[in-house]
Order: sequence, then structure tokens, then C-alpha cells
Amino acid sequence: KAIPLIEDVKVINERVVIVTFSDKTIEKAVLCKGDVFSLEQGISICITKKLLSSIANGKGSYADNKLVDYGLKVYETKLKNEEEQKKIEAAKERRLNKRKEKERRRKEKLKTKEREEKN
Repeated sequence: KAIPLIEDVKVINERVVIVTFSDKTIEKAVLCKGDVFSLEQGISICITKKLLSSIANGKGSYADNKLVDYGLKVYETKLKNEEEQKKIEAAKERRLNKRKEKERRRKEKLKTKEREEKN
């Protein structure tokens, strides 16, 4: 199935981009508070929703939101796993340093004992 051409693009208050396709379907992208307006990004979002609509029974906006939410979850999980891995590595390093220090003290104690026996 071919992707319909873009017939019209409307911008409302530099906050909403509405794209009308040649098959007369309409998709819109709404800017979130704090974001910077980008016509290119707005059109890209509308195209993504249109593409998803063709495989999600006309529910492109819903599918788009779910995919973005899932992507965010994947990223957050990755960050959490990296943080956990750093904590594990730090704990291993502390244990290793503790063992090295214990071994150093043991050797120092033996040297001291040997010196005392020589005297």
C-alpha cells in the first residue's frame, strides 16, 4: 500500500502541526510545554502516525504513543542496569582493595616479627 502524498500542512500558534494527506486523512502533532517548535519534527510525527495507522487499524496516534513510551522504558531500564553494574563493580573494587590491604598488613606483620627474631 502506497503512502499518500501530503496535500496540506497547517500550523496553529506554532504549537500544532496538522497534515492532510491525499487520501483525505488528517494527522496532527501537538507541541508539549517546554519544547521548542519545529515544523520538520511536527511533519515527521504526522508521517509516523500515518505510517502506523496503516498497520495499526487506523490507530496510528495510539501506536505512536505506545512505541515512544516503550522506547523510553527500554532506555530507562538500560540506564538503571548500567547504574546497577557500576554499583556491583564498585563493590568488587572495594572487596579487592580490602583483601589487598589485609594481605599488605599480614606481610608487614611477618616482616616485623622476622626483624624482632633477628634482634
